[in-house]
Amino acid sequence: MGLNDGTRGHLAGYSNLVVDTVGFQDGTAASPAMFFTDETNCGFYRVAGSQIGVSLGGVTAYTFRNIDIIGLSGTEGVPGYGFNAQGTTGMWFVASNRLGFSAGGRQGLEVDKTTTAGETSLLLYDQDSTAMVRVSVGADDSGDLGFKVLQVPN
Repeated sequence: MGLNDGTRGHLAGYSNLVVDTVGFQDGTAASPAMFFTDETNCGFYRVAGSQIGVSLGGVTAYTFRNIDIIGLSGTEGVPGYGFNAQGTTGMWFVASNRLGFSAGGRQGLEVDKTTTAGETSLLLYDQDSTAMVRVSVGADDSGDLGFKVLQVPN
């Protein structure tokens, strides 16, 4: 059986179809190689060597590579990695080297690679100032012998 005419379509009338191999064209996010007949811009396609893309609504939602999975960046209100029970809670890409965590659509925590001496990579949402503030490190033994206090600015 050969279906290599370059047309898009589906096989109908086969209840027990067995084949040795199946090959697909690469496809694109807008027109994935493996798609659903009721939504042809939703499916799977080849992004590049050893990379598979998942297309939702004609846009790449996820890319599976041999070393990682890349997903949507998201926002504070709609995180790229969220939960079915509450889509406004999860993790999202803030900017280069910055990862945000939101609950109920509000950012509560951020991890930021950019730091200087005496600072941490951690920012917390301060309810009083209604802003993200960087957590700093107190002096040696400020939290008891062998411990430093983590400080949030007033």
